[in-house]
Parts: sequence; structure tokens; C-alpha cells
Amino acid sequence: MLDVSEFSAHNPYMDAIVIGHVCIDLTPGFHAHRPVGAVAELMRPGGLVDVAGLTVSPGGAVSNTGASLARMGMDVGLIGRVGADPLAEMLRSELASAGVRAGLVLVEDPSAGTSYSVILPIPGLDRIFLHDSGANDNFSVRDLVEGCERLGVDAGEGVGTGDGVDRAPSGQDGAPRLMHFGYPTAVASMYRSGPEPLRDLFAAARQRGMTVSVDFSLPDPEGEAAMAPWREILAEAMPLTDICFPSVEELSLMIDPGGFFERERTRAGAGAFSPDYGYALAGELVAMGSAIVAVKLGSCGLLFRWDPTAHDRLQDTGAITLGDRLPAGAVSSEDFGSPGSSGSSGSSGAVDAILVPSYPVEKIVSATGAGDTAIAGFLAALLAGRSLLEAAEMGCVAGRNAVTTIDAVSSVQPLAVMDEFRRTASHRSEVTFEDSSAWHMRPDGAFEHRVPTDRRTR
Repeated sequence: MLDVSEFSAHNPYMDAIVIGHVCIDLTPGFHAHRPVGAVAELMRPGGLVDVAGLTVSPGGAVSNTGASLARMGMDVGLIGRVGADPLAEMLRSELASAGVRAGLVLVEDPSAGTSYSVILPIPGLDRIFLHDSGANDNFSVRDLVEGCERLGVDAGEGVGTGDGVDRAPSGQDGAPRLMHFGYPTAVASMYRSGPEPLRDLFAAARQRGMTVSVDFSLPDPEGEAAMAPWREILAEAMPLTDICFPSVEELSLMIDPGGFFERERTRAGAGAFSPDYGYALAGELVAMGSAIVAVKLGSCGLLFRWDPTAHDRLQDTGAITLGDRLPAGAVSSEDFGSPGSSGSSGSSGAVDAILVPSYPVEKIVSATGAGDTAIAGFLAALLAGRSLLEAAEMGCVAGRNAVTTIDAVSSVQPLAVMDEFRRTASHRSEVTFEDSSAWHMRPDGAFEHRVPTDRRTR
């Protein structure tokens, strides 16, 4: 079994940096209330709603993904923006309690306040967020560059870890091997002026040899972020993106808003945003240039899609060569559809997608930050040398653990513990497809999708 809890003592450079959206989460307790079918059953104008206690925790991708990576044994740096106010001090304290100390750069912005969210986990309903993005809206590529300098990871010669563990090399000149950017949809500076800010941010990371990953959040459908020109922004960012982690709902609202509103209006529950729909949307980002698109499907699990003919792109992914981590049959021969390119199941065509089902829990306490923690599990396993499939399973385990607590970080386990669970778990969530004939069950419980020999991904 693999345990990376002691790696940071041997590795002179950070494994990863997590940058972007950071906030403080305030979650009142609704535990004593019965499940309801509508907000109006519990909350009425002029009414009083009794709550029990208040959970204060770091929030946003920087906190959730970054602190989770730290707890999983990764040497990680966090970079974000805060205001010069009491909430900033509260956030620093909470991050230190979560295990993030030396590797923390919070740039004080005197022109804006620290971001916060009030999260209402009303029983029977999805969470309701009251959010102030605050200083996040001014995040820039300068914060990345100066943050790396303050962390001491942007210069120097890369050296081996000396621990005998198979790990990917450090980024160029001692930079971290991976940069994860959380929530450009919640950082106004990344979308207000068009594609350049996000593109330039990713370019700065790629120039330093880092593998680049990005996660999104679901914007207010009636708000400014939802109206941003996301197709234009993504078209310039995806060629510089190695792993893209949208949820199916986020991706739908960003690149298929008509489909988003139609599905919400005419379909019920999880079926509104099916794995097949996620597969189709992911294909658009792959066509734009992302090496791998990882779609979060909630209780269904994680879906990964790539272009099996994009040999050079799958090898050109910074410090972590993703093409070497894909399952059998995922990279076709030069002669697409030639003998030997169809993989292990006997179906025609190369594998262009894998769906890894989630691990169910008896009771969901809160889904806040579960996606961020799942991403941390995936990235930690990837940084530790695991295959994409194994890393995806570790991500599903981390996401499962996250929904059992009110916050995103307190349930995080070491990689070795999660690895033992994934290897011995006997039950996986059921997955329903719109077109089940296109998906094939693997012996390991995952599903794979194959490209017919007469059709390419792009």
C-alpha cells in the first residue's frame, strides 16, 4: 500500500499549488428540522427558524482542495486574496487548524473584503449559498508569480526525492509539479475582460513546467458570471489545460445554457444531467484542446474523456505525463481503428472515456466541498504515481468521505487508508445511461466508452 505521509520530509519542492477562490464558510445547524420539499415550508418572511450551532470552516477551492491535499500527505502551497479585515484572520486561523501553515500566501487587498459564504443545508433540499466573492474578484497572474516567489518554489534546480518512490519530476526550475486553479467562474477578473486573464494565468504555469488543472463552480444562472463569454474564454484556456474538472451542471450552463434551462425545466433529479450528456459536453472541451476532461457527476461518480488520437497532446501535459496514466486502449495507433487499437473489451474503436462510479453512503450530512475534496483525492493519487483509473477511484473515496461531515476537510484520510477502502469496497453506486449500448462494463467495475472505427473524437 502507498502512504505519502512522509514524502514532504524528503522532497525539497512542493508537489502542488492551489490558487484562486478562497473564502470563509459559515454554516448554521439545521439538524433538528425534518426534511422539507420546498424552502417555503421552513423559511417564511418574518418567521423565526431555530438553528443549533454554527460551523465556521475555510471554504472555496483553495481551502477545500488545498487543505485536503495537505492532509493526504502532499506538500502543497495555497495562494489567494483576502481583505484586510477580521474575516481574513479567521480564515488564516481555520486554515492553520486544518493543517495548512507554512505553505500559505493570502494577499491582502485593501480595496475589497474577505470573501464569505453563508451555507444553508436545509434538510430535504440541496444547499443554498449566500455568497460575497470579495477580494477574489481581483485575483491575477501577478498573484501567482509573487505567491510562488514568497513560497520559495519558483527558482532553483530540481533534485530527486531520494526516497525510491516512483514520482513525476518537479516542474521547471524547481516549480511545483502541478497548479490547480479553483473557480474561475467565481473570480470576476477571470471573465470580465474576456479570455486573456485565464489564458495568461495558465500560460505562466505551463511556462514553469507545471501540469495545469482547473475546477469550476456553478454560477448564479441570473448573475454576471453566467452571462460571461465562456466559449471564448474556454477556447483559449483549454489548449493550456491538462485536466479540467467541471460538474455536468456547471459545464452545461457555461457552454450549453439553452440545454441547461431546458433540462432543469423538463426533467427531474439526476436524470436531468445524465452521464451521456456529460460525455457529450466533455467532448467539446477536448476538441478545444484540453488533454483530459473530468466531469463530476455527483452520486454517479467521475467521468473522464480524452482524444485517443491526440498522441502529442496527451504526452505534453507538464511535469505529469498523463498519456502514460491512461487505461489500456486509451491511445489509438497511428492508423485509427487498426488491429490492436481496440483495447481489451473486444468492442470496435479506441477507448475515449472512463466512468468511475462513486461509493454510496448511508446518510449525507452535507455535500459542501465534496467535489473539491474528490479532486484532491484524485490529484494526490496522481502526484503519488497512480494511474488515472486508480486516482479516479481515490477521488470517489475522498468525495464519499466528504459528504459524511458538515465541512469538506475534517473527513479527509491519508492516501493509504483511502487506498485500502477502494481495494476492498464491495458496493458501488448504480449508473443509468441514456444510451447503455455505448458503454461497456469493465472487470474493475468502471465503464468505458469506445469510439467507433469510422469516427474520431475531433
